[in-house]
Amino acid sequence: MVREGVKPNVISYNTLIDGYCLVGKMNEAKEQLICMVSAGLQPNVVTYNTLLNGYCKNRRIDDGLALFREMLGKNVKPDAVTYNIMLQGLFRTRRTAAAKELYMRMVDSRMHSFEC
Repeated sequence: MVREGVKPNVISYNTLIDGYCLVGKMNEAKEQLICMVSAGLQPNVVTYNTLLNGYCKNRRIDDGLALFREMLGKNVKPDAVTYNIMLQGLFRTRRTAAAKELYMRMVDSRMHSFEC
């Protein structure tokens, strides 16, 4: 793409990230996130969900939690998919206390978003 003069967009990077995650190459997937930002593109919730899912499915929940915090720090709002990915990852690794805490955070954030 780049050699042909076509600039990758967020969807292009998300596709590459997903491919690396599917084959368990999480370091390469994270590198694509870094390249995306270096190219001046803003990762979206799909970008983060894809990486989070990869980390959780590859049993790298601590990396997933760090990325989740990074996501929040970048003001990218988690959606229901984000919370589902993280809760499954936490339960899969038997971190029920952390899952309960995250669930309560999700409920609290949803309640605040409906206030007038």
